[in-house]
Amino acid sequence: VLSVFRKVFGEDSEPYSGSRQFHITPLNLQVGFSVLQRIGGAPVALDPPLSITHQVLRPLESLMKCVEMGWMTILVGPTASGKTSLARLLALLTGHRLRVLAMNSAMDTTELLGGFEQVDIMRPWQQVLESVDYIVANVIRRGLMSLDVGIQDTEFLLQTWGLFCHWLKEERQQRTGGTINSEALNKLEVIILLLQKLNTKLKVFTDMSKLQLDFTLLKERLAQLEDGWTNGGFEWLDGMLVQALQAGDWLLMDNVNFCSASVLDRLNALLEPGGSLTINERGVIDGKTPKITPHPNFRLFLTMDPVHGELSRAMRNRGVEIYIPGEHEGVCWDTLDLKTLLHTAGVTGDCVCDLLIGIHKSIKTAIWDSPASSVASLLHAASLLSCQLQRGVDLPSALQHACGEAYSQCQRTNTNQKQAQLLIEQQLAILDTEDWGSGLLCAGVWPDGFPSALLSTEDSCFSAVLRDGQVLSFCLNTLSLQGKRSRPLSLSDLRRALQGSGVHEGLSFSGGVVDLAEGDALRLIPTAVRLLTERASHGDWILRSSWLSHLGKSYKQAPDSALVQVEAGNRALKAVFGGKLATKGKSLTQLLQPHSTDEYRILVDMRWNKQYLDILANKCNFEDEERYTEFLEALNAVAN
Repeated sequence: VLSVFRKVFGEDSEPYSGSRQFHITPLNLQVGFSVLQRIGGAPVALDPPLSITHQVLRPLESLMKCVEMGWMTILVGPTASGKTSLARLLALLTGHRLRVLAMNSAMDTTELLGGFEQVDIMRPWQQVLESVDYIVANVIRRGLMSLDVGIQDTEFLLQTWGLFCHWLKEERQQRTGGTINSEALNKLEVIILLLQKLNTKLKVFTDMSKLQLDFTLLKERLAQLEDGWTNGGFEWLDGMLVQALQAGDWLLMDNVNFCSASVLDRLNALLEPGGSLTINERGVIDGKTPKITPHPNFRLFLTMDPVHGELSRAMRNRGVEIYIPGEHEGVCWDTLDLKTLLHTAGVTGDCVCDLLIGIHKSIKTAIWDSPASSVASLLHAASLLSCQLQRGVDLPSALQHACGEAYSQCQRTNTNQKQAQLLIEQQLAILDTEDWGSGLLCAGVWPDGFPSALLSTEDSCFSAVLRDGQVLSFCLNTLSLQGKRSRPLSLSDLRRALQGSGVHEGLSFSGGVVDLAEGDALRLIPTAVRLLTERASHGDWILRSSWLSHLGKSYKQAPDSALVQVEAGNRALKAVFGGKLATKGKSLTQLLQPHSTDEYRILVDMRWNKQYLDILANKCNFEDEERYTEFLEALNAVAN
């Protein structure tokens, strides 16, 4: 492929392989040259929780470009390479609802498109309840974050919905049989009306037209049921594909090559440009065969492991394949990424993370056919370790049990089990040393970790500040280890804090060994402050200024030279955005992106986001040379 690329574009041309630049704002998500709008849906806490690691950004950019262009995406890679998690991560960050359809060899068109089933009034009732619950979560989230506006109304909505759910649960226990009484219907109608009022007042802008239509149809069907019109009848129920097409959700078909090719061929007409899905199985309605036109927001993702077979050529031609290599294909995980995942799994401390990673690498190297050679086994060991520690088991015993369960007992032969157990014991021998385990401080992990995917979704502004301030936090924590400090940065500090009922207010810690020299940390402070200030924008500079002020108050024991740099960064932010330069900056923002209201994307130093400048340059469309000259003059006037 590279030889063909250079033959067409020239030997000096290098293919773009991704920049791994990540930017998230309340309105947009950008990774490199791919930009997607965020719709602001209520984020869902996934289990296990997702992390934004350095390794995932390159395939994430390619996946975002496919979504941006409206192409079907085929994620190809070995087992446990992160195909499904990648689609879940993108859906979480953009606020879209992702439906997952696990494929198998016994699947037929009925599970994709739908089929006829006996009429059951409880089925549409349950769907309406789920829709109301989703919108209530959206409205309450916005109401609580709006502070002064609508707090009482939000509280009343939450109380009304909670009482209704409790009443409905008691009503189900008293009644036998699947029936709905008029009282339940009237109470739900009151809640829907309250939702409509708050949806407009709080500017949530959640589309409630489908909910209103479903509720109206539910009342009509309930009236028909009372008249006995639908007793013993059958109705058509849409499959997951049809539901996603109509609602504009994203659909992930997992392990799609397990499914029969004849079933997947039904998607060919849908995936054509301007295509639609014809449902012949439903019959003729009003003289026409039902035809489903996909919602503009609908996207289709397929995942497959090529070991289990390939897709048909027709299906592959209708999508874009993104290959995600596995660990056995020469891809090495970054150590910081591994520590981030371990911290998400519940492991705290740099020394414990290094020990688990060392055990994992030694067993992977020594036993070539070990079934526990993937990162999934490392996370399994971390999860077991966290559970043991939460139940009061001491650290050496918890490590012994977790590693034995994850690495030794899963081996296929007794010889490999003994060898794995021996390697574990050799690695755990470091527990007997006196200095081991004293340090917990770890860049990007403890005590200030990288923002998770859920936090980035819920509060994109604060997560961006935390992400840009990681180096500064680590340097200040390192300098605090030299003397007194107010945060637990070592194992002895943590033990003292826990003995004090976990209340850290007013506690002071001292002593500790530092790996990074004090001079190195001091030399990094100016660069770390510049990193935080140069990535500021008109939308978040006040938050960055407040965070710098908070750091200055929290690390009073740090050297004066470090605190002076922090205060200088805070004053620089206020000087840039609080003076006349801020007006020129806003004019520049409006000039560069006339059709966007996102104030978070134009940074103080746009060299931190060159990709967005290229995107804006390519979007500029001048009708004549005179307009182009006017644009350059306006840009020059703002810049100078």
